[in-house]
Amino acid sequence: MHLCLSFQQAVKRPLATCDSEGEAVGSDTLYPAVCSNNNFDGGQWFALSTMSRHERLAAHEIQSRGVETFLPTFTEIHRWSDRKKKLEVPLFPGYLFIRAEMSPEVRRKVLFARGIVSFVGMGGQPVPIPQQEISTLQQLLQTGTSFSSHAFLKIGQRIRIHGGSLDGIEGILSKVEGGDRLVVSVESIQRSIAIHLDGYKVEALRSN
Repeated sequence: MHLCLSFQQAVKRPLATCDSEGEAVGSDTLYPAVCSNNNFDGGQWFALSTMSRHERLAAHEIQSRGVETFLPTFTEIHRWSDRKKKLEVPLFPGYLFIRAEMSPEVRRKVLFARGIVSFVGMGGQPVPIPQQEISTLQQLLQTGTSFSSHAFLKIGQRIRIHGGSLDGIEGILSKVEGGDRLVVSVESIQRSIAIHLDGYKVEALRSN
């Protein structure tokens, strides 16, 4: 079976070195892989689209302007004929998230940052992302659970996981060949990730 979830809070992840375009190239640090700061005042979450390979550079610049950023990343092992290296890469290439009280000033700060293309929204207006979507994503990143990118899904019955590091996470159940997986989705950017669910118990939830 499959869980199709929606996301939630900025999690601290290892920092990654980036090239001049913001691409991760190793385990040292130029730009944070995930930017967050406990001194930010909160607000709503919004998604931003970025130029290719500019996610970290854009997140670093936006945060330097006083806006909270969240760039989820994961570790990939890149192999060459003579060596291999672990790289921190964006979970959703071409996207990052900010949390702010939206205003003309915030929009200017964000849209004039290097590497930013636009807000994700409708009719030219940014659309807030539900807090639950971001919180769920951050909780999953904190567990260190292995996962991979997945086609965006939004089907089936809503369920809740019981036990283990994923306890309390809710999502949508879907039949999938080849074993149990949890699919977590961010609706606004139409992106999902898949997580192996071996050994977890789930509870069916009533629809409202």
